[in-house]
Amino acid sequence: QRVLISAHGGTLGILLSLALGSDPNRWWQYRLLNCAITELALTPRGPVLLRLNDVEHFAGTTYNQPIPHTFLG
Repeated sequence: QRVLISAHGGTLGILLSLALGSDPNRWWQYRLLNCAITELALTPRGPVLLRLNDVEHFAGTTYNQPIPHTFLG
């Protein structure tokens, strides 16, 4: 089955950290771009990160460079 989660970058970073077994307090290490696609497969051997910050769906549009989060300066 597939699940789509749409949320703020901080929330997604925490979920990604938890799924990959890292410290959720370090959520900020995942620089998730606005409107980018990140894909995670939950397999019997553990989670597999298939895509991170995929913006290919913007190809050929005027929005081909998503604006990254700027909270880190």
